[in-house]
Amino acid sequence: MIRKFSGELVEFEMYTPPVSSLLDELDRIRKSKAQVVFGHQFLSDATQVVQDLNTLNWFPEGLVVQNAGYTIPEFLKTVGKDGKYIISRVAWALGLGRVKPIVTEVNNLYRSKYNEDMNETNARSFTGFFVLADAINRAGSINKDEIKRALLGTNIPGKSLIMPWKGVRFDSNGQNILADALLAQIINQEYKVIWPLSVAETRVVWPAPAWNEK
Repeated sequence: MIRKFSGELVEFEMYTPPVSSLLDELDRIRKSKAQVVFGHQFLSDATQVVQDLNTLNWFPEGLVVQNAGYTIPEFLKTVGKDGKYIISRVAWALGLGRVKPIVTEVNNLYRSKYNEDMNETNARSFTGFFVLADAINRAGSINKDEIKRALLGTNIPGKSLIMPWKGVRFDSNGQNILADALLAQIINQEYKVIWPLSVAETRVVWPAPAWNEK
């Protein structure tokens, strides 16, 4: 993928989590003069990455991550403003409500009951239950085989979902072929959608500012 966009892989680091420090690995990446760093860590290591980047007083032009620990509420609570400008793949974002009112409507109902906003985990859970309920209604039965057949015939349009998907339609392996994702950047301690541009809340901040400019 990097080569497809005329990029060059200048450093590749692997480690066995959990760790108490990633300073050595990040310092080697820094010395390689990498412009963009890609990462995938769970909460403790994601927090460690931010802390160690701060210790090195270095932040790459782009820190692009694969959700995991970077998108759960505890991450932002732990790193605070130091998490600014990280870019992450996200399965869902509250900012979708700007172009999909159903997102705001469902979140308001959720907030009225739990006194907090939805996140991508409970948004996926809600959608899964919604899809199952739709199949049971169409099956007109609680027989598992009838429900399975109904699930295979699912064809829910994206406008009926709170997810950023084109819809729900399963292939023969049970995978939703209309699923999609977003890219969000942490700005002012909130995940702001930056891609696709059709649903973006704000423009991407690139290159990310240095630590003393955050």
